[in-house]
Amino acid sequence: MLPLKELLTNYFLSHQALPAFNIDSFEIYQAVEAAVVNTKLPCIVQLSQSADKFVTAEKLYLLVKKANLEGLPIYLNLDHQSNVDRLRAMSQLFDMLHFDSSKEDFSKSLAVTADLISSLKKLNPALLI
Repeated sequence: MLPLKELLTNYFLSHQALPAFNIDSFEIYQAVEAAVVNTKLPCIVQLSQSADKFVTAEKLYLLVKKANLEGLPIYLNLDHQSNVDRLRAMSQLFDMLHFDSSKEDFSKSLAVTADLISSLKKLNPALLI
């Protein structure tokens, strides 16, 4: 399976869209996985901060890794997460992290974001942030 950054670059250069699906239940994940089985096309599954409370990133990670072992090109994004500790914890498991500090003032948001990116890139250089 290609690294997500390389896949996104390839899709961009060929003017294709890579679908991303927000997962808020295991039934939604099952439907997405079935679509990947049927089409053989890659996708990103995303978990929002609120859905992380009941689906959990760890459980979704296990489902996706099982699918990857079966040859399915499914990637993981932790979407709109504002908890820095949670992002750090998931940096080894997810292909992409979306940090959301929109509730902070700009200067604080910029400082926290710069620090977070620096620390996450040390933990996982392949990670998209």
